[in-house]
Amino acid sequence: MSPGIAPVFSTKEDDAMPRPRRSFETATSYHVTMRCNNQAFDLRRPQARKVILFCLARAKEKFGFDLFGLCVMSNHVHYLIRPARPEEMPKLMHWLNWYSAMLLNRLLRRRGHFWERRYHAVAVPDRDSGHALRVLRYIHANPRAAGMIAGDEYAYSNYRSYARPADDGLSAWHPAYLRLGRTLDGCARRYEQFCRRYRPEAKEQRRSGWGGWRLWREIEGGEAGGQADLFGASGARHRGGGPGAKRARPVAVLRPGVLREVERFLRVNAPAGGSFA
Repeated sequence: MSPGIAPVFSTKEDDAMPRPRRSFETATSYHVTMRCNNQAFDLRRPQARKVILFCLARAKEKFGFDLFGLCVMSNHVHYLIRPARPEEMPKLMHWLNWYSAMLLNRLLRRRGHFWERRYHAVAVPDRDSGHALRVLRYIHANPRAAGMIAGDEYAYSNYRSYARPADDGLSAWHPAYLRLGRTLDGCARRYEQFCRRYRPEAKEQRRSGWGGWRLWREIEGGEAGGQADLFGASGARHRGGGPGAKRARPVAVLRPGVLREVERFLRVNAPAGGSFA
């Protein structure tokens, strides 16, 4: 969630109570966050991240929304989305989460819920340029804040299409970005400077006094036991992961035309070295 921004929709519902009905407004984008079930790192492989891009391209064909911000991390995804019509937002997110879960489960040969809980959404009115730019910067800075990269250029976000303006075929420039300068190059320079000033806030690390490795050691009856194997092939069935060579397989429903759109997005947004990892 963006620092200092209160969520419009709660994700913690009482099991005995019906879920509150969401309301969506015109001229408003939504910062959506989706986490993998159990916070597993099921999106750590490039193949899984490409599936997210493919699903977004299919969803755009179906719903025609604006995708202003995107970042696919190892265990969660950030979107900044403006639906074509406010009432379509629930249908859009339901379809996108259902379709991506189906393909990712097939790709990773796993079962059950792929996404954790209901999606989290924060309203970002178009008229509030400062808010929109801060949300975009927060989304684009996620890989740097997580220590994955030194800068902000990351193939599975659309930062580079903002900093080195080019049409990536999947995302669009937010109106707040276009108000930063008289030309696209001017907007890009100011946005890049704005992003360089960002300093991620330290996040509180919650640790349990009894659990994790301690539980594992007690079950195994030794200091090391099978700890290493927890992250290996035999432990994959508990986590939905495992070696890519054994688990990843082609997804037959991927259409060549949409795959070309995905490759275009990656070419535009890949760092200067051209790495898609």
